[in-house]
Amino acid sequence: MKIIKLVSRNIKNLKAIEITPDGNIVTLSGKNGAGKSAILDSIFSALTGKRLKDPVRHGESRADVEVDMGEFIVRKRWTEKGEAIQVYTTNADGKKQIYSSPQTFLDNVI
Repeated sequence: MKIIKLVSRNIKNLKAIEITPDGNIVTLSGKNGAGKSAILDSIFSALTGKRLKDPVRHGESRADVEVDMGEFIVRKRWTEKGEAIQVYTTNADGKKQIYSSPQTFLDNVI
């Protein structure tokens, strides 16, 4: 299983990042507080359902992550009201097939 594309916005101290890996290894580097852990936390929370402590960047109203796994895409959103997750695939005709129990699907796949 491989991440094809990652987009995270307003997760912890991270403003926005888009990563499209080219190969099998991605190196995250940067100074302390640059957002390396926030990137990993956003992936981990989206795929496992684990809750993050204070996930929304201070001053923002929501945080989002989208993890494209090729066979399926996971979207997770955090707001003041809580969090929501969506897992879907795109059919050959371009229509979304949304899984009715996204975390159960992820638990079985991951």
